[in-house]
Amino acid sequence: MARGARLGRVRRLALGIDRDANEETKARYEFPFGDYEKVHRCAVISMESRAAQYDHDDIAKAAKELLELIDAE
Repeated sequence: MARGARLGRVRRLALGIDRDANEETKARYEFPFGDYEKVHRCAVISMESRAAQYDHDDIAKAAKELLELIDAE
């Protein structure tokens, strides 16, 4: 798989962006929640907790909403 394709997958499975990091690196994309194929409930729970711990309120809120969608299924 080409580097650009891998980066695209990382981008789609992350809720946060570090605007100070290079756009062409995985370091730019924070708070991952999947494994390139599916969303993992345990990753979303961890993401919500970590985001709240470090005052990323928007990410924590989005993670909570995502968890509610997962649990509604």
